[in-house]
Amino acid sequence: MKFEIKSGNISARNTQIGLNSKRNFMFIASSSYPSIHPSIHSTDIIFIIAFIAVLIVVIIMSITGRYELDTSDNFDSYLKAAGLNIAKRAAAAAARPTVEISEADGVYTIKTLSVFKNTTITFKLGEEFDEETADGRTAKTTITLEGNKLTQTQKIDPDESTTVREFTDAGMTATFTCKDAVATRTYKRAA
Repeated sequence: MKFEIKSGNISARNTQIGLNSKRNFMFIASSSYPSIHPSIHSTDIIFIIAFIAVLIVVIIMSITGRYELDTSDNFDSYLKAAGLNIAKRAAAAAARPTVEISEADGVYTIKTLSVFKNTTITFKLGEEFDEETADGRTAKTTITLEGNKLTQTQKIDPDESTTVREFTDAGMTATFTCKDAVATRTYKRAA
């Protein structure tokens, strides 16, 4: 397996990080153990480690923050498929939530704030936990992160629902799925 890292630029919000090296870096991995190509110098290895650290920071910076609801499409159908009664669906539809996402030492917190109800979940990526949903039910929840997508899977017998939050510099798009219902809500990144 061969990986190459070439010169390029990474942009995170208003920060421009330049990667200007005249060398191309090459890693060669065998099935038994990885080895580094003989033409790579120790300064190159330090550069590569710094490059990877910058990528991790860029990903975390693009996910954490405060988001305000902008648009909502088909949310009532999703809530109905998830088993909420008409009164709870009406309250959820009327709410204009703000979502705050933070991370400290690998522990993430998602706060959903509205005039009707505030909820907070705290979790580690990939680890199942008990979540009390906004409507008071208990779910077995697992949240994973792949690139700029945070995927939340909730299991409430007999159903399962999924929320995929996709992050950009401008905000977040949340896609909610339960049974055959799919809803989309967009959020703007708050200052």
